[in-house]
Amino acid sequence: MPKKILYITYDGLTDPLGQSQILPYLVGLSKSGYRFTILSFEKKDRYAAQKNIINSITENAGITWVPLSFTSKPPVISKFYDAMRMRSRAFALHRANNFDMVHCRSYIAADIGLRMKKRTGIKFFFDMRGFWADEKRDGGAWKDDNPVFKRVYKYYKRKEAEYLQHADHIISLTAAGKKELTTWPSYRSSVPVTVIPCCADMALFTQTSASQRSLARERLGIGEDRLVVSYLGSIGSWYMLDEMLKLFVLMRQTYPTAVFLFITHSNPALIRSKASSLGIPAEALVITEASRMEVPVLVKASDINISFIKPVFSKI
Repeated sequence: MPKKILYITYDGLTDPLGQSQILPYLVGLSKSGYRFTILSFEKKDRYAAQKNIINSITENAGITWVPLSFTSKPPVISKFYDAMRMRSRAFALHRANNFDMVHCRSYIAADIGLRMKKRTGIKFFFDMRGFWADEKRDGGAWKDDNPVFKRVYKYYKRKEAEYLQHADHIISLTAAGKKELTTWPSYRSSVPVTVIPCCADMALFTQTSASQRSLARERLGIGEDRLVVSYLGSIGSWYMLDEMLKLFVLMRQTYPTAVFLFITHSNPALIRSKASSLGIPAEALVITEASRMEVPVLVKASDINISFIKPVFSKI
């Protein structure tokens, strides 16, 4: 009998992350005989724009998709509200399907997986990825001088220890992360830890030909003779926008016509404001959003891609 798995994620499948870091893996595993039900939380605008695409992908792969609405206000309280809905739906799905395992992507989902294991005995797969609570603090979202966020941080550090203690299998993004977590008192040496790094889908991200480079630059309005530095992804938190822009200022001393291409869903006004304060002219910036299928086309315009990340504990 094929294994039945409930996959819980607080990220949406209609988010760029869902389409790059969740669906490709589960579609591939479905071909190997696993039967997935995905419980996800979707942002209103992205769900409206992308739901038909995701429905097509999941249906073709034999995956059952159960989307719930993502709420963001008020802060903190909205997360507990979503967690209550996640728990209720997860238990209902398990009663209807009798899953063999619950695969929990990060900490919000892990809280539900742990409850399910304690109550039903289901196998609990803790896909912890990074050190989420520390990421929130290191990225400035949970500041120590805010008593609410300080309490939330301590709560999830206690829960983190509990997830590790009760997990049947753990996923870390890096070997360094695995080495660190296996030194914690909460880790049981009998529990396997597998390192699965973030990956690129090489069916989409192919090597660049001269014609593809020219086509990408034509679409973006960038001249053939200009050096193009690019950044792909979100801005803020632990991604070091100021330092990347300062590097670009230095590069323009040697390559005065260089262009900085940002492929991002983040606010362009923030990037332009920071760049202006450093004396970078507006014409040296190209900022665009892109769908998952557009990203591999547009990155081919670049000569150099950079990504600076704060050297903090949570990012090991």
